[in-house]
Amino acid sequence: MLAAALNATLNNRAQRLFGNSRIKIDPQGLETETSPTQNGPAVSIEQQVKDNLTLTYTTNVSQTSQQIIRAEYNVSRNVSIVAIRDQNGVISFDVKLRRRKR
Repeated sequence: MLAAALNATLNNRAQRLFGNSRIKIDPQGLETETSPTQNGPAVSIEQQVKDNLTLTYTTNVSQTSQQIIRAEYNVSRNVSIVAIRDQNGVISFDVKLRRRKR
């Protein structure tokens, strides 16, 4: 509950300062596929650079070596390309396809 209130306050100030950005504080910390352990709180900063490009930077507060950089490029409404650089320096690319079945 405290984290939600703090996130809302930081988001309002970040939007006024940087434009269309979001800041998120996660008290549980980073948890990725290569490192499932959590070692302290994490801070994420998300910036929408263009209508179809979003950049996210996440870092662990207690260990500055744990940083994740994520870029998502929306090719179309149903196709997007996601690039991730994890805390080990491994870069991966994913192609996401969205389909709606009725």
